[in-house]
Amino acid sequence: LLAPQNFSDVERFAIDQYLMRGGAVIASAGNYTALVDTFSGGLALAPVSGGIKEMLAHYGVDVADTLVLDPQNEPFPIPITRQVGGFSVQEIQALDYPFFVDVRSDGMSKEHPIVAGLSAVTINWASPLFVDEAKNADRQASTLLSSTSGAWLRASTDITPNTDLYPRYGFPVEGETGSRPLAVVIQGSFESYFTGKDLS
Repeated sequence: LLAPQNFSDVERFAIDQYLMRGGAVIASAGNYTALVDTFSGGLALAPVSGGIKEMLAHYGVDVADTLVLDPQNEPFPIPITRQVGGFSVQEIQALDYPFFVDVRSDGMSKEHPIVAGLSAVTINWASPLFVDEAKNADRQASTLLSSTSGAWLRASTDITPNTDLYPRYGFPVEGETGSRPLAVVIQGSFESYFTGKDLS
């Protein structure tokens, strides 16, 4: 499932039942989608509508509403506004972009074939994942990909860097830094998300 959104309950039910029959599901499901801001012409993030966040939480994985920023990242062409002679000038620059988390081999599970042989993975506008230990007590859960220990979280969806205020990263380093899980794998039996629910 790549960036699932605008799903109906019928579509969610099909995924749920596939999982209930023993199928394997890979979900790349964040909380936000990137779009072009019609006013500024720059990028913006909008919350995903009709996704599978509640289903994942039922299965024991919570996708946080925050975003991960990492000093180990990939560059991104960003429109930068500069003041020149009293005028605002916008230019495109390739800047290190903390929202494009660059996961290297030391941030990958050494035990899972899913990431075996990969030298690097870039994850864009990622949210940290939290595995519910109680719900997964009888399942096998492990982390596939993690940020570096220098990563931090941001609640704001403002994704345009301000290099004048924050020349190092373009964004403030907020809160505690630390490694954040970005991809997890869970194996075992799951209870249907639709138990006791009516399809709409």
